[in-house]
Formats: sequence, C-alpha cells, structure tokens
Amino acid sequence: MCKFRLGVIQMDVLWGDSEANLRTALQFIERAAACGADAVCLPELFNTGYDYPLISHKAGDLFSRGEQVLKQAALRHSLYIITGSMAGYCNGRLYNTSLLIDPLGDIIALYRKIHLFSPLGEPEYFTAGKEITVAKTALGSWGIMLCYDLRFAELSLAMALAGAQIIFVPAQFPHPRRHHWEILLQGRAIENQLYVVGVNRCGADKNCDYFGASMVVDPRGKTIAKAGEKEELLIIDIDFKENQQARKSLYYLGDRRGALYYNK
Repeated sequence: MCKFRLGVIQMDVLWGDSEANLRTALQFIERAAACGADAVCLPELFNTGYDYPLISHKAGDLFSRGEQVLKQAALRHSLYIITGSMAGYCNGRLYNTSLLIDPLGDIIALYRKIHLFSPLGEPEYFTAGKEITVAKTALGSWGIMLCYDLRFAELSLAMALAGAQIIFVPAQFPHPRRHHWEILLQGRAIENQLYVVGVNRCGADKNCDYFGASMVVDPRGKTIAKAGEKEELLIIDIDFKENQQARKSLYYLGDRRGALYYNK
C-alpha cells in the first residue's frame, strides 16, 4: 500500500509569455514542496496555452526550456512532476506531450495526446499519439491522459487494465462544459475504481474562458478536493488502500466480458 502527498496546480496561462508561465509554475511547485508534496501536476500546455503562432515558431525551444527548468525543479525539491503538457517535436512531428519527471530530475515516462480536439484546431498542428502511458514509480503506477482524452472511456479502461492506480488528466477544459468535466472525472474513477486527478487551467485566452474546478476523485467516485475558478494549489493525501477497499467490496473490472462487445 502506498501513500503520498500530491500538489494539484491550477494556474492561469498567459498568452504569448512562456517565461511568465514558467515562473508561475515554479512558484506553485515551491509552495507545494513547502507543504510536503511528493508529486505535483501542472495543466495542459501550461507554458503556451493554445497560442499556435507561438507554438509554430518556437515549440522546439520552448519545450527544451520547459523540460530543463522542470527537471531542475524536480531535483531541487526532490519530487515528481507531471508537466501537464508542452508542445514538442519527435521525428519532425509536433505532439501535445506530457512528461513525468522523477525526484532525481530524470524523465521516466512521456505521453503524447491520442485524441485531438478539432474545435480548437489541434489536428491542424499536432500529430495524434498512439500509445497509452502507465508509469511505474516508487509511489505506485500512474496513468496520464490529456483533456479531450477524458471523454473516451476505453482509454482509462486500458490504463486500469495495465495496472494504473491513479490517472492524471491535465486539461484546458473551458466553459460551458464544466458539468461534463465533473461528471466525466467522477465516472472514470467509479468505473475503474482508481483515483482520477483533473488538473485544469483557469483564466481566459483569445479562444475560451476556463473554469478551473480542478478535482481529485477517489476510487468510489467521491470528490475529495476541488478548486474554485481562480489560481489555486490543492494539497491532498493519496492512499492506494482506497483502491483495494473499493475493489474488495465489488470489483467491476473482474466481472467485465469485453469480448462480447465486438463482432468477430
């Protein structure tokens, strides 16, 4: 059984000022470390938002800069950092990419967003990822998805079947879909009997207004921490014995008959 203290960083993301966004992220990380956090998670595209002109011209440099700064922060504070996500290149293709950095400052996993959100033009700029990510850490097995991925139940199910004990969902979920956000986070926790951590941004950009409402949902679907609509740091203790207790009373995944759902 594993316990750890988590810092959920809900921050505004300034348009066109990646350095200011990095400074804000570092300030929150320092605050979380002072509260005894063993891990922190940032929102999706925390350093740029959906500023496509900036991403198109400087994604490589901004990704490298963000990666190095956050690796140093993880080492300095001896904690895990889920980087939310940043726009980064691989083999000449641009991906919406989340990194998992360990307390030694090493990247131990990455996730490339699989489901791209057409209304915000993601498919025009990003390439879709193809693989789920479930990373084994000293603090348990962690799954990572990004924003729109939350709507696709099969992705969280695949993570649960691969052993995830907690799923992190960095996001830029805007108004008017707050109701969807809350229900989906709770639903994914209930159906997979694991923790789900939604880390949303707040504020506004040229495209949308963002409602925040970052949430931590336990394996029974109970919301155990929730932010408002402004910048906020949530500190919450995670205890994976809750997963075991939820599954001991009724193990949904053990009763599934998935093969019946598909025509051969």
